[in-house]
Amino acid sequence: MKLSKIKTDKSDSKLICAYAKQVDLMLWQGNSKHQIECLQMTRHSKYGKAEQG
Repeated sequence: MKLSKIKTDKSDSKLICAYAKQVDLMLWQGNSKHQIECLQMTRHSKYGKAEQG
């Protein structure tokens, strides 16, 4: 990858484009409903215990 000390949006976009051509990129899907529920449960229990202690 070619790095430069001078940063502009145009030069950044060219580097990003060149990188995207070299790498197989996967479309971001986000969390599934199951993952979101698990995250909410662990966050709730984590913060719930902190408030009680």
